[in-house]
Amino acid sequence: MCKANGKRWSDYRESDRCQRYLDALAELTEIPVVNLYQAIEGRGGGTFVHPQVAVDLARWISAPFAVWMDGWFLEELENQRMSQVRDTQPVPQLSETQRNLEWLMDFTRRWNIRLDERDMLHIKETATMAALPPAGGAQKVFNDYPVSRLVQDLFGVVLKNTQYQRIGRGLARMWRDETSSEPAKHDQYVDGACRSVAHYPKEWAVPALKRLQAANPDWFQRG
Repeated sequence: MCKANGKRWSDYRESDRCQRYLDALAELTEIPVVNLYQAIEGRGGGTFVHPQVAVDLARWISAPFAVWMDGWFLEELENQRMSQVRDTQPVPQLSETQRNLEWLMDFTRRWNIRLDERDMLHIKETATMAALPPAGGAQKVFNDYPVSRLVQDLFGVVLKNTQYQRIGRGLARMWRDETSSEPAKHDQYVDGACRSVAHYPKEWAVPALKRLQAANPDWFQRG
């Protein structure tokens, strides 16, 4: 988003405004500040942020969007007040994720905020997750993660892509040995292109990565 609009993430991140926002969001959500954004170095890397940080970043990038956002917020407050006095029939409701996606696409069109290929890939993946409920009618929630995200969350290090690939191969072997199946894969922007990347349930991957790190500590050291 920053690159597409001639801005730099580092300028936003180093501002007092950003630090105050991250501190407040971390206190509210009980998510550590270091987990509210994720920077992946190297070719095909980028910065991935919490949805609420993305909104504040968009406000920093575009003053017209910030003004529109303030108006939208006040309008929503008024709509909620009016809805409390109306007697409405139950109707099918979009999920929160689907409403957020509609809102995101609307404001990017309205304020001519350009999205790059990585942005569009994440939107596509999120939309697919929201649109495919499992049998039984309950909304399906994907709680699996790529190796890079798991390693950074668990060990607090950012590694080279070649290291993530080696760890990924080791983790895939462990998954096959334990489940006799292939790991799930989702599209992800890697090395400048859309690739199918293995994802693992966090409850399985955390202890598995700890065992892998104990057996191969050099794989997890920043070279």
